[in-house]
Amino acid sequence: MTQRSEDAATPIVVTEIRYPHATLTLRAAGHAHAGLRTDIVQWQIDAHAEPVTTALWLQVQDHAARCAPAGLAPSPYVYAHPADDVPSWTGLQDLFTTHVDPPLEAVARELVLVSPTHPLQVASAYDHGPASGLSTDLFKVEPGVPVTGVICLPQAHRDVVAMDAGWVDAALAQERRFWRNLPLVETIAIPNAAIMDMLTACARNILQAREVKDGLPEFQVGPTVYRGLWVIDGYFFLEAARFL
Repeated sequence: MTQRSEDAATPIVVTEIRYPHATLTLRAAGHAHAGLRTDIVQWQIDAHAEPVTTALWLQVQDHAARCAPAGLAPSPYVYAHPADDVPSWTGLQDLFTTHVDPPLEAVARELVLVSPTHPLQVASAYDHGPASGLSTDLFKVEPGVPVTGVICLPQAHRDVVAMDAGWVDAALAQERRFWRNLPLVETIAIPNAAIMDMLTACARNILQAREVKDGLPEFQVGPTVYRGLWVIDGYFFLEAARFL
């Protein structure tokens, strides 16, 4: 597995997981839109030398809930359910029943994620703790013809109907424009490109820690009292250097 940022100025994280017969690439970023935030993951599966039949499998850890569609039908929408009230198969009759996914507006539970390109269904979870397993249907990947899709994680909102692969492409393009046009390091220029990238990444990393309190920007990180950059800026520099 390898992990990198697209470039020093852009907080889009690219993770490549290489399996014996295929490679899974994940491109993740946070996106602000119309006063809302949605975290997005763009995924791609590439076959190596021979065709591969596979699926995308997710495992969601949540101590307070189980994550699944609203019913038994595969769905682009995954919700948080109480652990004792998760949609489940009750017997053979369910196998011979046509299940219909209820519309988003008819489901009152918290929306956890959206998979607009490949609907998800309940699958086995193979981990300790409160894990929820989800998967797409199986699909075939030919060498040189990757299969792609997107996962969207809305943060406390349900404005997701327009989210599809094109929406995610536009969101990533917007994030690239924002960060690459932001004057992160204006007064320092070092001939060594690697060192200059490290300083750029450090500046960007610190800006990512900005919060707005009482209408003013404040640079703090984390949920505890040890949040001022006078405590953690050294760690941020080391983290940025290691990440590059």
